[in-house]
Amino acid sequence: MILYFADQKTLGLWLLVSQLTTFLTALDAGLSSSSVRQFVGAASANDPGRLAPRFQSTLLISTFQGLLIILIGLAGADFAGHVLAVPIDLRNQFVLLLAAQSVLIGLTFPLRPFSSILLAAQRFGLNYIGNAALLFVAVLTGWLGFVLGLGIWGLFAGNVLVGIGQFFLAVTGVARMGFLPKLFKQWEIRRPDLVKIAKESLEFASGSFFGALSGLLQSTILSRLFGLEGVATWNVGAKIVTVLSQLLSKFFESSFG
Repeated sequence: MILYFADQKTLGLWLLVSQLTTFLTALDAGLSSSSVRQFVGAASANDPGRLAPRFQSTLLISTFQGLLIILIGLAGADFAGHVLAVPIDLRNQFVLLLAAQSVLIGLTFPLRPFSSILLAAQRFGLNYIGNAALLFVAVLTGWLGFVLGLGIWGLFAGNVLVGIGQFFLAVTGVARMGFLPKLFKQWEIRRPDLVKIAKESLEFASGSFFGALSGLLQSTILSRLFGLEGVATWNVGAKIVTVLSQLLSKFFESSFG
């Protein structure tokens, strides 16, 4: 869609912003994966009271991580533009887009513990369907943005709609389980719990961190040596292979889980 309405430079710009913000999500440091494992017992036993202290501590850490992502995105956008050798005529758009995307991701980060409960209880089926519908709406929003002359900001508007929709799906999903009131009935956040959760999550951190770092390093080298067109060309070719592999692997990953 970007290539149809714009050009390779615009596609490269959008991909750089997307990969930078994907790298920022590595600040999760394995917390989401660790939470699924730790929530399984209480979620399976339908015991939100036992789950509450762990959930509240995880929610606090996720909120802190989200705020950190916002600060890094706002403070580091201009620096990133220089490091990635973004052309001067696109630098301001890159800075604004990266800052906006970082704020969006930071604000939605506290939703992760809610999603972890649904995954732990094997109640995520409706969310999968809802997320697919949201992505379809996001594509339509991006297309409308290009038609109206908003450029790639229409794609960002689509991301905002996805974020709002995911918030609704995650919170209402936990509410349907009857967990929501009991999770917040009494606050039981303790410092030892926070330290324990942080240590446990680090066991899961390396995979997501190095995966995101790999993509970021590729794009950094490509943007400095070949410009935004190089970033666009590489990622389009790589995406084709990625999609084909995911079509086969995701079925097995979901069933094994």
